[in-house]
Amino acid sequence: MLTGKKIKLLRQIHGYTQEELASIIGRTRALVSHIEQSDKVNHDTLLLILKLFRLSEEEFKRFDNTDLKKPKSKDYSTNEEPVLQLKEKLTGYQKENEMLKDLVESQKEIIKLLKSSKKQYLFVCPLRYFLLIFVIISRSFPKNNSTISNVY
Repeated sequence: MLTGKKIKLLRQIHGYTQEELASIIGRTRALVSHIEQSDKVNHDTLLLILKLFRLSEEEFKRFDNTDLKKPKSKDYSTNEEPVLQLKEKLTGYQKENEMLKDLVESQKEIIKLLKSSKKQYLFVCPLRYFLLIFVIISRSFPKNNSTISNVY
């Protein structure tokens, strides 16, 4: 049996899609497809695949479709660890995305308020200056009338 067909059969027996296999071994789905169809595989990539399926090179050379009907033992702690890590990252990115959406909405509201207050500010501004001047003047006069009477 050809190398590409063996890899495809092993992948199917273990229940992986091309995308999942590619993700686990750090390659692209297109490369996995190319390997399965063309029977050409880089030795390092082959070793990664064999490690995933827990096969030695000798076992792989002897492998044919009668050797395995079910996976030997699927160790989820090693086989699915990258998938679980990706799921955790995805969950974190989704939460961050929601927070950023909320932030954008709040910024839009602030912009609307600033635009509306800018129009109001044109009318309120003279009043603010008047109040400021009033406060400054009122602080310059003594608050207690007794000081005035003491002077006279």
